[in-house]
Amino acid sequence: MPAHQAAPALPRRTLAVATLVVWLVAYAAWTADWAITPMPYLFERALRRIPVCLAGAGLCWAMVRPLAATVERPLVQRLGLAVSLCALAALVEAAFAELVFGIIVPRWGETTLAHWIGSAMGDAWVFLAWAALYFALESDTRVRNASLALVEAQRAVAEARNRALLQQIDPHFLFNALNTVSGLILEAQPERANRTVMALSRLLRGSLDRQLPAFRSLAAELADQGGYIEVQAARFEDRFHFVDAAPKALRSWQVPSLILQPILENAFTHGVARTEGLVTLTVRAERDGERLRLIVVDDARPVSPKPGSGLGLENVRRRLAVLYGEAARLDSGPAEPHGWRVELVLPR
Repeated sequence: MPAHQAAPALPRRTLAVATLVVWLVAYAAWTADWAITPMPYLFERALRRIPVCLAGAGLCWAMVRPLAATVERPLVQRLGLAVSLCALAALVEAAFAELVFGIIVPRWGETTLAHWIGSAMGDAWVFLAWAALYFALESDTRVRNASLALVEAQRAVAEARNRALLQQIDPHFLFNALNTVSGLILEAQPERANRTVMALSRLLRGSLDRQLPAFRSLAAELADQGGYIEVQAARFEDRFHFVDAAPKALRSWQVPSLILQPILENAFTHGVARTEGLVTLTVRAERDGERLRLIVVDDARPVSPKPGSGLGLENVRRRLAVLYGEAARLDSGPAEPHGWRVELVLPR
């Protein structure tokens, strides 16, 4: 799944060098042509061609802004814009060339409209060559950005996997989980104790999976958190109720792997564990145009004030920024009438 990143910005230095090279090649080609075909005032022609080529380079640089501003538009539209800009630039450059060669101390006859148009048609290839180079550099930048984003995404997944593993094998967590299993055994509930052990096993095995992709379906993400939910359900017994309200139609939506892990842990740590009564934890999914809204909400009433969102949700925000840029967001805050709500907005 491609990461949604901001439109690629060409490095200005690279673009400036490319523009300079294009016009140096054009200047060399024109000068060589005059040298091959003997013409009067060759040296003066070569000198006068310098400001003309500099003006052409400046016109190319002026084309950067409109081309960059339309980077999200269809390629056909951008190509049409590029051709139009090249034609206009060629006319302006040819008019300046007529001024330099035919009006300021003329030595080669009078300037005519036909000569101006012919000169513009001859110069247009330089602008078209520059435009082709611009699109090539833009494509290369996009590929490079995508590669860097993929590397960052893989690194973020590895960090999330390691963070999940560290949190899951935390001595306090393991103590509570094993204590829950021990209590079930003493209460002569071997089947429930076995299910809890197996859930803990799946949880740890999933965290150690080295083939975890950067993205996976919402269904796979919810299934992977099933072990954690099952362990917590055994621990808190009748104090916790989990509701999976994600509709079937949205379960194929691709989401970042382990994106729900810190959010669920936050709900248990600051909600369920700090509340004496029954807490309902709900995961909902809603479609909003081309975006997916993932909502995790609990109705906990902690016995003490809830602390801030902490490092867990901040890590989720950072992963979203790496994977989607500004196209995704995370919002969190109090739920109505009580509890805590975390909402993820993910593009396709």
